[in-house]
Amino acid sequence: MKKNYFKILFMAAVLFTTIKIAAQQGPTHYQFTADAQSWVKGYGPGTVSWDDGTTTPSSDGALTLDRTEAGTTNNNANIRRGQGGDDAFIVFDADVYNYIKVKVYNETEAINVQVQGKFRPAGTTDEPSSIDTQNNNGVLLAKFAGGFQTIYLDVSAITGEVTTLDILFRAGSALTDPSGAKLYIDEIEFLTELPPSTYSEFIKNPSFDDAVGSYTFRGNTTQLGRELSTDFAKDGTKSFKSTFTKDQDAQFWYFNDFSQPYAAGIITDGKQAKVTMWVRSTRTAPISISVRLKTTNAAGGDSKVATGWPTASVSTSGTADTWEELTFTIPLPQDHTDPASEIRNIEMWLGYINNEENVALNGVTGDVVYFDQMTAVIEDAPTAGVSSQQLENVNMYPNPVENKLFINSKETLNKVEIFNLLGKKVLSTTNTKSIDVSSLSKSVYLVKISSDKGISTKKLVKN
Repeated sequence: MKKNYFKILFMAAVLFTTIKIAAQQGPTHYQFTADAQSWVKGYGPGTVSWDDGTTTPSSDGALTLDRTEAGTTNNNANIRRGQGGDDAFIVFDADVYNYIKVKVYNETEAINVQVQGKFRPAGTTDEPSSIDTQNNNGVLLAKFAGGFQTIYLDVSAITGEVTTLDILFRAGSALTDPSGAKLYIDEIEFLTELPPSTYSEFIKNPSFDDAVGSYTFRGNTTQLGRELSTDFAKDGTKSFKSTFTKDQDAQFWYFNDFSQPYAAGIITDGKQAKVTMWVRSTRTAPISISVRLKTTNAAGGDSKVATGWPTASVSTSGTADTWEELTFTIPLPQDHTDPASEIRNIEMWLGYINNEENVALNGVTGDVVYFDQMTAVIEDAPTAGVSSQQLENVNMYPNPVENKLFINSKETLNKVEIFNLLGKKVLSTTNTKSIDVSSLSKSVYLVKISSDKGISTKKLVKN
């Protein structure tokens, strides 16, 4: 009898230990319809609470983060799930989930969202290690967006079990939130993969309004601010805002951390890249905008032109507070004698070059530049006898168009080509100033018009 009694005690102890060690996955989808679902404030002054939807804009309940306390703003106050000390709970399995979806309404100055916390090897009770801040300078979040935005945090570099998850909403140290401003978090979900994004050749989410939304722009945030903005938009609701916080004395580059891979035989000799974008500046003088392409080859090495990375610079007109379209024609490396030297990957950088040639065009403290509706194509470079200069005084009508497109130009046209926003040529005609577009689907296209005097690229809307 005594033996059986001790056996029962031993089995109970083993069972308890097994339950204790077997970490349980927490919820993978938080909707905050009834309560805060165990999310709390991680650190710093401020308050994390739950709102039943009474004050939350367009919501049936949300987690709220008020980062002010006694009138003092903590620019790094955060929300947290997983307070440690319980081996029977993990926030999420990082070996399974690669992204965190956050639906948030932002009334604050916080425009930079990051991930921190702790993780440990799966299936263990090891002392957790700290998570390195993900996504470099973070995912950008627009402020005062007039509604909820959806952002996606990349946590694919994390492995094992996340036992503490901090989501940080950050702002510059000199910024103070407006009185009563809050962050409303309507939804947090862990995902294995991202929903589809939109692309224009090697530019990801070029309208800044896509469902996947926030650009992950990296760059110098102490000298050149960057954020998604609802101040102005060429089309849609958001644009990318760049603010000079000091007089420019160096080259500044932003890039979106997206690299477009290419199969063999796509970018051959005789190809060039063309990037178009809408730009709006507060300056009453021109400012030089630059596009640089980081091109790598099949062997994984750098693929450059004679002057370095393929780069083109275009100046604005100097008309303040007006949207204008800029076109960048960028030569690509032409040495493809060896298959290993073919361009197999392109990453686009956007920035401002500072040198003796454009010193008069440098940004100064307070200058603001907005970017919107970017497009890119890989196209044939001009052949001998065809100027690479911009073809002037070219118009096309009607635009939007349904069936027949007409080109108005005093020059004889050699070729008219139409590309979709992925850079694929969908129509082409030669030696004519009219083209039947009735077969095209309703969408936005780029029309490349070529003559002996130059090339013009224009946007076309097909109804």
